[in-house]
Amino acid sequence: MAKTSRKGKRAWRKNIDTAEIEAAVEEKSRNERLGADVGILPDSELFFIDKAKSGTADEVPSSRPAKSRRDKVLRSQAIIDAAHQARPVIKPGLGKKQQQRQKAALPKACPAATGVTVSSKPAQLYDIWEEDGSKERVPEDFANVAEAIAAKQITPFGPIRPAKRRKAEPPRPIRPVEIDDPGCSYNPDREQHEETVAHAVAVELQKKIDAEMRAKAPAKHVEWQPETDPLLEYQVDEQEEESEEELEGTGLAPRRRPDKKTRSVRNKEARVKGQEAELAARQKLKQQRRELQNLDSIGQEISEVEQERERRRQRRERLKAEKALSQPPRLGKMKYQEAPTQVLLTSDICGSLRKLKPAAMLARERFNSLQKRGIVEPRQPIIKQQKRKRIEFMHGQRGQKNRDAQKELEELRKARKG
Repeated sequence: MAKTSRKGKRAWRKNIDTAEIEAAVEEKSRNERLGADVGILPDSELFFIDKAKSGTADEVPSSRPAKSRRDKVLRSQAIIDAAHQARPVIKPGLGKKQQQRQKAALPKACPAATGVTVSSKPAQLYDIWEEDGSKERVPEDFANVAEAIAAKQITPFGPIRPAKRRKAEPPRPIRPVEIDDPGCSYNPDREQHEETVAHAVAVELQKKIDAEMRAKAPAKHVEWQPETDPLLEYQVDEQEEESEEELEGTGLAPRRRPDKKTRSVRNKEARVKGQEAELAARQKLKQQRRELQNLDSIGQEISEVEQERERRRQRRERLKAEKALSQPPRLGKMKYQEAPTQVLLTSDICGSLRKLKPAAMLARERFNSLQKRGIVEPRQPIIKQQKRKRIEFMHGQRGQKNRDAQKELEELRKARKG
């Protein structure tokens, strides 16, 4: 142990060496952990002799068998397996006596009413290719039936009936390429040309008439017309006002209401009103009795009216169907508008193809044909609204322009005078 200075108590405490004490305490705690002092225990308790042949220590057997992760069942598969393992709910069946009672309680339907006949005989096989029309019975043996089916091509359900198919829609008499009237030619006959022009003019006039007959929106501002003003009827004339003023000036009393009704008058009016109501009820009852006696004739009239309505409805449907065949189908909101007839004017007829003016009408004519046949939906061209030019106004700009123009005029006048 190194010497330390003994100058003071604080310096002595600071320089004390505690290494030996710490080592002894650590050794004591280590022995307490191990359970005994290593230096005191014999070698037989500290070491063991390995007598295994392999040269390795014996492995301690595990209590649980090793499970592979691959054998673990997924949660979804476990849910499915559990659902398949569930037992179906078995309802208690009816006894023989109860079944017989139910069959006896059911009403026996007539085969003629239901249209279904139940045959007690087993199903027979017939030859559908028999020439004499007689249906030959095939033996019920499986091998013979199989041979018969392979050889004669018979069916086990009797004759083959054609399947019911939906009736196809009749074709519309609209050709892909329509031939124009002879009057539309570049060198037409005079009469044919006049007929075609008259037809085109009639179509245009009908369009104008339809446009005029169409409902129009009322005007926002209407001029006042005294002839059609209904308020003038309620105005009092000046002459009537003057006559009333004259009567007041003469001192004549105005016309008064009649005297108040007495009790006897009111009772008399009530009796008359009751008699009229009783008479009306009797007449109504007589009318009902007459109608009850004429029930047969009334029923016949009603049936005749219904038959007439049914005939009219069928006639309308027939006309509508005939009209739909000759007209293009309706595909959308807009109807197909027939294109105007392309006919030359009298001044444009030249009589020769060399002098004929060319017109790009092929694409338009093909597009109209597609619309007319119902291949393309007809549309209406939408006219785009042009935006108005924006005009900006500045406060006092107009007055400034006028002042500048006036100033220029004054300068010109001064220049002329000078």
